[in-house]
Amino acid sequence: MFWVCCFFFSDFEICMDSERKKVLPVTATEGHTDISVQRLAFLFVPMSGFCLGTTHPQGKLAMKKRHLSRLGYHVILVMNRKFQELTNEDAVEFLKGKIYAENTSPFSGVNVYDNN
Repeated sequence: MFWVCCFFFSDFEICMDSERKKVLPVTATEGHTDISVQRLAFLFVPMSGFCLGTTHPQGKLAMKKRHLSRLGYHVILVMNRKFQELTNEDAVEFLKGKIYAENTSPFSGVNVYDNN
């Protein structure tokens, strides 16, 4: 767990350049609200964090996602159970795909990825 701000935790945080091509050290970006730095917060959540039969976050998870988004984080939700079913190699490729995705914007809201 990684403490983000205002009593919120994320499973891990990554800071990247505006084009999402290069990962930046977190220590180099602390205290900066530079728009050229994109902050990604990954949350691994159980199915109970979503509305029944959907990928729409509910309750505390929805509030946490909203607050992290307002703090400037691009929140990526990953279903915990399905991620754990992946092999190590598949998990690395899955995360690389989400980290270096070109079509996601830091202001597009939440991305919930089904690992199918």
